[in-house]
Amino acid sequence: MKALFLGLPLHGHTNPSLPLIRALAERGDEVVYFSGEAFAAKIQDAGARYRPYRNAFLADLRQLSEETEKMSWLLMRTAGEVLAQELDAFRAERPDYIISDSVAPWGQWVAQVLDVPVVTSVTTFAINRSVLAFAAARGARGPRVRGSFCRRFATS
Repeated sequence: MKALFLGLPLHGHTNPSLPLIRALAERGDEVVYFSGEAFAAKIQDAGARYRPYRNAFLADLRQLSEETEKMSWLLMRTAGEVLAQELDAFRAERPDYIISDSVAPWGQWVAQVLDVPVVTSVTTFAINRSVLAFAAARGARGPRVRGSFCRRFATS
């Protein structure tokens, strides 16, 4: 079986996917992983073939906004660009299935266009008091029920 992994080239999205890639490679699946140059060696060490996105935004995610509304717009715009730039490359790989980062909407669309199954890779934070204190110190607000969740742990 052959998979395309359409990732988001950020440490918190790429690093957690590497054990999965290693396990797929060990069972004999071929994985072609699209990401950014900074992750090429790690992806290859996990057993996948690295392929760079040609998209300028994905090549330098330092411009990624912390504003949710703007981030969503940037990712949707990027999805259109990635489809325009990479669809022929994705098609040429002839994948049996797609693994798509949950924050890479182009993965779902590629699977639909290529008529192959898609699996979504969802990464999340390991939450503890230190993470909550860090978030609270930077203005994150928790639910209003019984006070601010972040504030309560930040002061513990």
